[in-house]
Amino acid sequence: MPARRALLAGVAAAVAGCVGPGGSDPAGGPDDDGTATERRRGGDTPEGDATSGSHLRASPVGAPDREPVLSSDDEAVARIEPLVELLAETADTLETTYTPLSPDDTEAFEALTADVERYYAGNPPGYYIDHRGLVVSVARSG
Repeated sequence: MPARRALLAGVAAAVAGCVGPGGSDPAGGPDDDGTATERRRGGDTPEGDATSGSHLRASPVGAPDREPVLSSDDEAVARIEPLVELLAETADTLETTYTPLSPDDTEAFEALTADVERYYAGNPPGYYIDHRGLVVSVARSG
């Protein structure tokens, strides 16, 4: 499974635009001991991935160069439980984390982010969300 996790980490980083071909991602790729620093709630194959095909990736933003577009204190954010849990886990671990989304949560996330700016050139790219004073970049895939 460690090889699969490293492969998934590389694919996720490449999809997020953080890594080019043959590159490595120091924030989320393999550590010196070959293990990946990404964490996935619920194990390697979260239940929601097979049914919805959608998941969220969250990464802490070290030195925010842009303002957060949302806050975990916002009522609309608080209604998406997997998002709130993901923000909390990312804030606690300071690592890139993933969580699956149900179709209903995917729809709620799309509605939440429909009228806010996504930072494509941010580091890391995504929707910047303030969570207890930490800026977390969140992006949806699938």
